[in-house]
Amino acid sequence: MPKVLPGLLTAALFSSVAAADSLEGLRWMSEEYPPYNYQDEDGSPSGIIYDVLMEMFDRLDVDVSADDIEFLPWARSYRIIQNEPGTALFGMTYTDEREEMFQFVGPIIPSSVNLLAPAESSLSVDSVEDMNELSIGVIREDIGQLLLRDLGVDESVMQETSNTESMLRMLIGGRVDAVAYAQDIAYWHLSRMGEDTTEYEDVYTLHESTMGFAFHRGVDDALIARLQATLEELQEEGFVQEISGEYLQ
Repeated sequence: MPKVLPGLLTAALFSSVAAADSLEGLRWMSEEYPPYNYQDEDGSPSGIIYDVLMEMFDRLDVDVSADDIEFLPWARSYRIIQNEPGTALFGMTYTDEREEMFQFVGPIIPSSVNLLAPAESSLSVDSVEDMNELSIGVIREDIGQLLLRDLGVDESVMQETSNTESMLRMLIGGRVDAVAYAQDIAYWHLSRMGEDTTEYEDVYTLHESTMGFAFHRGVDDALIARLQATLEELQEEGFVQEISGEYLQ
């Protein structure tokens, strides 16, 4: 086995820790989850939560730019934040399990995760047994799938995809009976895919919560506190509500 000089190993470890001790040194990740965080037609980051984060950085004089935000498939970034120190992921829906796994800055905005289906199907869903009679579209390791698992829904009824558009195309094409997803985001996508959102309905509420910025457990508490204080300042000033209105109008 090649020998590693103690001094070089110590320097490498110190460099890694030092980087994670600053907001600039964190690895910032997001996903395509409009209108909260996404890349626009030009490939530039956009969305409610992204805009809030950039305003927080501006007020804290933090040198993190749009180029420093990585947009990755949810399942990949979710694995990274669990296993790689110095990582951050937004926006993430709060659950009891996730609050044990990660540190959070938030809440930023309310979030409702539902089973959505075509209104003409007149689905009646009141129990896990009812769900087990359906074919349900989910995004791999997304909150919708996790909530179904927590309820005890059979894995066999979950039709996995890697992104929102693929999942909704299965719903539009009748290949699944319903999808488990954040309601407002599903409607945002459906509208932009040319669908009349009044032709879809919520048939079961899986979870009502909020969304925030998630961080690996090892991230310095002082960094979390700085971000939390700045977010609360923006909330008090009405900045978050104003930005939300611009995207959700």
